[in-house]
Amino acid sequence: MMRCSEFVGVPGSGGGGSQPFRLLVAPAALVAMDFHAHLNSNEVGGLLGGSFDEATATLRCGATAQQYATTTCGACLPQTA
Repeated sequence: MMRCSEFVGVPGSGGGGSQPFRLLVAPAALVAMDFHAHLNSNEVGGLLGGSFDEATATLRCGATAQQYATTTCGACLPQTA
């Protein structure tokens, strides 16, 4: 098992020990993830989509695609934020 990294400082600042990027998640994406996690009685999975700005080292998540697993395969239904 891997030990989690410990970060200090402002995310994306480039300072010693800081996270390599800042993460911003759209409120609609957070709501979609929360509903999906709480209303699904099976394994929870899915994808997050967004963009990365190299100049500000910011990762923006604005879209979700929940995976609804079946016994043979999963189907992703995209939801945009």
